[in-house]
Amino acid sequence: MEWSLPELSNTFTNANDYSKFSKKGTIAGGLKRGFWHYELDGEKFSRIWSVYDNGSIQINYPTSWELKENKDFLFFSRLENRSYDFFLVKRYSISEIGLSLEDYFHSAVIELKEKEANNKTHGLCVKLEFEERDVFYLRFDVKDDDKNNAFYNLYTEHNGFIYDFAMRVGTPPVETDSHLFAEVVFSLKVEGEALFQQNELLNQKEWIVDLDTTETIDTKTH
Repeated sequence: MEWSLPELSNTFTNANDYSKFSKKGTIAGGLKRGFWHYELDGEKFSRIWSVYDNGSIQINYPTSWELKENKDFLFFSRLENRSYDFFLVKRYSISEIGLSLEDYFHSAVIELKEKEANNKTHGLCVKLEFEERDVFYLRFDVKDDDKNNAFYNLYTEHNGFIYDFAMRVGTPPVETDSHLFAEVVFSLKVEGEALFQQNELLNQKEWIVDLDTTETIDTKTH
């Protein structure tokens, strides 16, 4: 099977680069609000941003999303009022679960393998090095008899906690999906502090993970 490495530097370092992509809109407390217009690789699109604030966390989300309270998640929303597509954030104490970030990632891949054992899967994971911390980015597609799903996942750690971000899009993925995922991820603030103080991607390492074996079959540094 042929695998290809997505060019993620633009996706992640430009996710909150207001000078490059924003045509209008406001920023308050480091979070986007109101109508924003973008031009990404020649494609023009718009988003209207709201802010979820429960006193402990703050995060941007499009106004078209439908927020759902769920005690198992730090944040949970349906996308565009669709019953199956979602964006969520989970948080786990490293001392309580006894897993490193890399171990947690591998356990997530194994869980994915078991859950989708009867479906066709295609995916890869990329290890990203940022100024503050390492990140695992997992992007995969699942095809079953009825539909195709595109998944975006990001795992990182901060102050003794693992943060697990996930988004499912049940339509053919487009380039703006990964940009949307990154925008929401990098907007998260915990106790008033941005999880990512500076989302400058320093290095991109290719960890191509075979979802059938959960083994790394090739590693490259870019």
